[in-house]
Amino acid sequence: MRTELSNRIANRILASDNFENVAYVCCDWEEFVFEVAEWGVDHIAQVDFDDLDADDVKALDEFIASFGCSPEQPHPCSSTLIQSLLNVLSLFVITFDYATHTH
Repeated sequence: MRTELSNRIANRILASDNFENVAYVCCDWEEFVFEVAEWGVDHIAQVDFDDLDADDVKALDEFIASFGCSPEQPHPCSSTLIQSLLNVLSLFVITFDYATHTH
């Protein structure tokens, strides 16, 4: 259920093509905040991200998920998916490096 602050943010995201495009590739609120921070954004609709409580964040997680992505099913361009792939690649490199130096 949306809170007053999450509702203000959600309405502003829907009113901005740029914010809405970012929402489509994010899995949750945390990832959305990370992505828009690259533009220097730390508030939306006069709501500072640091002022949100756990209920606001939960409501915004649900709102961002309504665009079709989630941590379980990330967008192909999602930083969540990219980080998961990097983690797997790191394990592969470590394993390969260990295997080549122990024989």
